[in-house]
Amino acid sequence: MKLDAPVNWVMHHVRDGEAFMTNGCPGPNGEPGCTRPYGSYRPSEPFRDFPFLPLLDDMRGIERDLKLNEILV
Repeated sequence: MKLDAPVNWVMHHVRDGEAFMTNGCPGPNGEPGCTRPYGSYRPSEPFRDFPFLPLLDDMRGIERDLKLNEILV
């Protein structure tokens, strides 16, 4: 299956990192407020969602896990 979306648009939103952050409730300026790490996995497991913007190494893992090179048209 291929993702029929502009590659630049997809990469912008993936690399922005915000889509991978936890967000239990908005903060005063719309930023993530109630960040809750480990809500969907154990602390001994790798992060699946982030209570902070993902770091460069995190982003590499996200891109690898999404297999973007296989699904982008």
